Amino acid sequence: MRNEAVSNSTKVGINLIGPGAIGVSLATILSARPSSSNTYTVNLIGRRSEVPVRYKNYTVVFEQEPPRQITLPIHSRVPASDDASEWVLLVTKAYNVSDVISHYVEYSEYPKSLPLKVVVLCNGMGVVDKVRSFLPQAIILRGLVHFGAKRNSIDTISVFGAPRIVLASEKVDSNEVNLLADIFRGVGIEVSIENSIRSAEWKKAVVNTVVNSIATMLSINNEGILAPSVIPRLTLPAFQEVVSVMSADGVPTGEVTWETFVQQVSSFGKNINSTLTDYREERPTELDFFLGEVLRRAERFRIETPVLRQIFDELKKMKVIF
Repeated sequence: MRNEAVSNSTKVGINLIGPGAIGVSLATILSARPSSSNTYTVNLIGRRSEVPVRYKNYTVVFEQEPPRQITLPIHSRVPASDDASEWVLLVTKAYNVSDVISHYVEYSEYPKSLPLKVVVLCNGMGVVDKVRSFLPQAIILRGLVHFGAKRNSIDTISVFGAPRIVLASEKVDSNEVNLLADIFRGVGIEVSIENSIRSAEWKKAVVNTVVNSIATMLSINNEGILAPSVIPRLTLPAFQEVVSVMSADGVPTGEVTWETFVQQVSSFGKNINSTLTDYREERPTELDFFLGEVLRRAERFRIETPVLRQIFDELKKMKVIF
């Protein structure tokens, strides 16, 4: 579907790979409210299929907004395009990245003469390296989604919090980054830009590691980890251990404070995080890309993490992590 703003604007293709809750939410936002500065095409890319494109009706419920009814075409591969600038937004689960990218490489109709530009929006750390191993010549941005989305039924999705994305880039043309940021901002998504992928990943990993791990272990909503009985026993020491590993990994921690962490958790406190949702619905979780990766780096840097290890062991018993 093409959204047109002004005739002289740059033509941009946006291919969202992964029609999950976040992917459908982003496609809905981009499709329903065209940017004021760019002409762009939105394609939602699903799984392998003999059918080139199928159409699905969705109801997407945003906080403090009326529900949006939308019909989205879901392609089985990235379609051929004459857009001057083409972006692939990877919004699949972290554990599916290798399969998804290998499928993209094999089946994409994207012109091989153009430089491939990828925004890795998956959760977790280490995902960018996986993408680079398949696409060594690609221009890669790290995108970190700071809002939640949950599929309530096969065709209904709820979005929690105001849509916000952090774009982190290293050695990427600032014009390219700003063009994509302008498209997001033009449809009401708050965007901030950082110049370090590692720093941006770690800042989000601190929150996700502590919140998702403890809330899943205790089967509580996010704000439950701030209960007086939980903070001294689990939440505060786990937070301190993650920050210690972050520092040992050479990433500045000055902006990562306990007070900021509490504010962030409180802002989405009523929500059930994606890890707990996946666990309850007997789906694989992404915790290995947060908690597991933090523990692997702790071992590498010889940082003691007794509380995180205790949480990890309990989650293994629960079969949240394998």
